[in-house]
Formats: sequence, C-alpha cells, structure tokens
Amino acid sequence: IVQSKPIIWSSVTYDFYKKSADQQAMGNAVGKLTQEAQAKILEQVVEHRCNACLGLSFNVTTDSSGESGNRKLIIVTAHGTPCVVVSTATASSNNDAAGKPQPFG
Repeated sequence: IVQSKPIIWSSVTYDFYKKSADQQAMGNAVGKLTQEAQAKILEQVVEHRCNACLGLSFNVTTDSSGESGNRKLIIVTAHGTPCVVVSTATASSNNDAAGKPQPFG
C-alpha cells in the first residue's frame, strides 16, 4: 500500500409492496443493490485516483414496518478504504540509490 484515503461509502435503496411471489424478488433485489453499491464505491475509488478499495464491506438492512407490513424497504450500504496498491517489484524499483522509497506520481 503506497497511499490510503479516508473511508468512502455508498447507499442504495429499493422499496416495494409485498406479494406472495416477492420473496425471490427480494433476494434478487439485494443482489442487484449490492452490485449497484459496489459500482458507486468503484466510481469513488477512481475519483480519489486510487486503484483498490481495501476492507470493502456491505450491510443489508430491511424494514417491513410500512403499511401493516405490506411495504418492504431494502437498504444496501457499502464502505471501504480507497488505496493505491503496487506490487513489491514495482515498489522496489521506485527506491532511490540509498534504498529509500520515493513518492509515486
């Protein structure tokens, strides 16, 4: 790890009305929301001029309290630390004559 930046996060939501066939739909929605949250995180990684996101975590929250339990809300939140990561060979080649690491561009 050459450089790390402050933690970034993203959150996406989906709400719908409960029907008998919605359990599978809810599972599919969680998958799609997770991908959406990841895409938002990766956009921020690029904006921070980084090439990796370490410690990427996802939290899924559901709420069924709306309209007597018939309205469902799914929230997926992702967070991680954007970093610049290089291989040890690349890092070694960026040392000065005394072996001290030099800053990367």
